[in-house]
Amino acid sequence: MVCGVQEKNINSLWEYIRVEIIEDKNSDIDKLIEIFNFLFANYLKAYPIYQLQDIKIGDEFKTEIHINTSSNPSGYIKEIQLNGWINNKTKDIVKKSLVKV
Repeated sequence: MVCGVQEKNINSLWEYIRVEIIEDKNSDIDKLIEIFNFLFANYLKAYPIYQLQDIKIGDEFKTEIHINTSSNPSGYIKEIQLNGWINNKTKDIVKKSLVKV
């Protein structure tokens, strides 16, 4: 569990989940997201400089801050599949959130 809160491991887990969501082949995706959320909450304790992106259903889809996993090229967010995160100090996006439009 401790390894799960190391930066390279949290990034790798997020990337793995991202691919699995996009390919839509993993029946355990909800469990993987739950594990990620648990580990990321602990990661934030060690690295409070980061925070999850503040996005909501109904927000306008923007390619600079979201990754669209649906076939709609634009519109409003209907589902948040996997949260991304930002650097609090620089406001730079570390990982974009995966959403359905």
